[in-house]
Amino acid sequence: MGNEHGGMAFAPLYNPPVPYRGFLPMAPSSGSTVVINGTVPTWCNRFQFNLETDSGDVALHFNPRFEGMNSVIRNTCRSGSWGQEEKHGSFPFHLGGGFEVSITIEDPHYRINVNGRHFCNYRHRIPKDFAKQLTIEGDIQVSQIHFRGVNNAPLYNPPMPVNIPVAGGMHPGKMIRISGQPSYNPSRFNVNLVQGRGFHSNADIGLHCDVRFNYGQSHNVVVRTHRQHGGYGSEEKHGSYFPFVPGQPFEILLRAEHDKYMIAVNNQHMFEFHHRMHPMNRFDHLYIEGDVNISMIQFQ
Repeated sequence: MGNEHGGMAFAPLYNPPVPYRGFLPMAPSSGSTVVINGTVPTWCNRFQFNLETDSGDVALHFNPRFEGMNSVIRNTCRSGSWGQEEKHGSFPFHLGGGFEVSITIEDPHYRINVNGRHFCNYRHRIPKDFAKQLTIEGDIQVSQIHFRGVNNAPLYNPPMPVNIPVAGGMHPGKMIRISGQPSYNPSRFNVNLVQGRGFHSNADIGLHCDVRFNYGQSHNVVVRTHRQHGGYGSEEKHGSYFPFVPGQPFEILLRAEHDKYMIAVNNQHMFEFHHRMHPMNRFDHLYIEGDVNISMIQFQ
């Protein structure tokens, strides 16, 4: 679902192990947010949340310390050297208590809220666009991590299967750019515009685009159809050639028009699929599954 700022929310991570390291699923653009919920054990000494670059620099080090200090240290580490600590402000954490830390990327700084209240701003010492990973360490239990991005920011390396919202649903002029790579011995993968998140609960599908390398009696064909009330419609299979190659990168550009979807692959127009169900904006989720790795998705 979209957040109150019109952003894109991703499926939360529940009960990740600590220490945790993971890539941010959204671009580190202004307005993107990471929300971490957890509990501080009674024996906690310290814990930390870091936003790190691909080279290992720490753009934001957020380090609550008990140990008789009751301070929250903020800092940056470049090329192995730590900068000047910032530790002014209150100490909003309690042994045995729960917490929610929200880190929002803004142009001049990170805006950090704790338990729904503004805690501090931390001015960028490393350009915000370089922050690509979240790490969590220390004496805490994390129950959830939420990521929220802005609608036009690319989504990089999403976990499979992809199941993400299309803010506002599909409408004329809406474009989706999908970059990926089939596996080296693929059977099939498919791209779907779905009503809601329930792909596997017979939700209606406005566009089902099924790329079949070797599936049943189908070889090197892209099948297009829809699904309504659990039943798939007639299949469209025509095409001048099959543009996908096992193990080779591709880019799909899907554009909605008033009467149809236009689909290009690797900058070449491939298919048109006329709408079979209305209104178009009911299809508000993108679902991708199968023998493929997706490297980038962008809504335009």
